[in-house]
Amino acid sequence: MVEVEFKRFDSLEAVPLDATSWNQLVGRADVGSVFQCHSWIHSWWQHFGSAYELCFVCALEKNQVIAFAPMMIDNSRTLRFIGDSNSDYLGFVIPEDRQDLTAEFLGALRDLSGNWNTAHLRNIPHDSNLSHSIMGTSYAEKLYPWLNYTETAPFLRISGNEDGVGALLNKYSIRRSIRQIEAQGTVQFVELRNTTDAEPFWRSFSEQHKNRSAEQGRESPFSDPAYLEFLRATFETDRENDHVHFSAVLLNDQPIAFHYGFVSQNRILWYKPSLDTNIRKGSPGVVLICALIQSAVDNGYGELDFTIGDEPFKDRFCSDKRTVHSYRIYRSRIAYVTEKYYWLLRNLVKRIVK
Repeated sequence: MVEVEFKRFDSLEAVPLDATSWNQLVGRADVGSVFQCHSWIHSWWQHFGSAYELCFVCALEKNQVIAFAPMMIDNSRTLRFIGDSNSDYLGFVIPEDRQDLTAEFLGALRDLSGNWNTAHLRNIPHDSNLSHSIMGTSYAEKLYPWLNYTETAPFLRISGNEDGVGALLNKYSIRRSIRQIEAQGTVQFVELRNTTDAEPFWRSFSEQHKNRSAEQGRESPFSDPAYLEFLRATFETDRENDHVHFSAVLLNDQPIAFHYGFVSQNRILWYKPSLDTNIRKGSPGVVLICALIQSAVDNGYGELDFTIGDEPFKDRFCSDKRTVHSYRIYRSRIAYVTEKYYWLLRNLVKRIVK
C-alpha cells in the first residue's frame, strides 16, 4: 500500500495544485461546494487573509495531492475553514472513495498546525462523511469534540417536484406581487454572464444592499469596500467554471433587485440578494425569487437552495430543509469542559430571553 504523506503549506501559491486539479478534487468530494473551489478560496484569501495565518494541509500520494483541508488560524489561535464567515457548506476536500483519510486529517491538523487551542469547524452538512465521523475520529486522535450548534438550510426541490413548483409560482399572493410590479412598467430578468454585462451594476448592487440593511437596522457587509471587491474578483476570475450566478431584475431598465449567487452541485445557491427600498408597491424580492426558480427550471437544475438561515421568507418558497452542524474541537480536556458548559449556559439564557 502506498504511504500517504501530510504536508502543511503556509502560502496558497506553494500548494501544488493548479485551478483545474483543485476543482476536480472538489468535484469528487462529498461536500464539494463552490466555497471550496479555487477561485473562491484564492479571492477570499487575497482580500481578507492578512488577518489570519494560513494552515493549508494536503494529503499526498506519490507526490500528488489527493485531498486537502483548507484551513486558517485566527488571532485567538482558533483553527477554522478558510472564509468560514462568508461561506456555507464547508468541510475537508476528500474524494468519496478516500474517506478513510478523515481521521488522519484531524491528526495531521493537530500535529502540523502549530499551537491552536480550539478548532471551530463551521457549516458542515449533516449528510457529509465528516459530520458523521467527526466525533469518533476526534476521540481517536485524543481530541475533545462537541456539537456547538445546528442550523437549517431551506431549499426548493425542483427535479421531481414539477407540480409543486408550478403550484407555488401560481399562488395568488405571488402572482399579485408580480402584477403590482408589472403595472409600474416593463420588467426584465437578466443574467449578467460576463464582465461587460456586470460592469454597470456593481455600484447599484452594493448601494441597494447598504440601504436596505440600514432600513432594517443592521450593518451591511458592503460597508467594508473589500467585500464588493472580493465578490467582483470572484465573478471575474470564475468565468471559465461559471460558478457565479449574478442576475438582476430591471423595471423600466433600472435595477430594482439583484442576486449574487452560485451554481454548485446542479443547484442554484442563494447567497447575496439586494432590493431597491424605494419600491413600495409590489415585491421586487418575490419577482427575483420567481425568476431564479424559473431559471433553475429552464437550466435543468435540481434545486434553488436558500442556504443557511431561517429567515421567514424562505418558508414561503422552500419545500424541504437540510441541516448543517458546527463543531468545536479542543486539545485540552479542561478547556473542552469549561467552554462546553459556558456555551450550553449561554444558549440556554438566549432561549429563555427569546
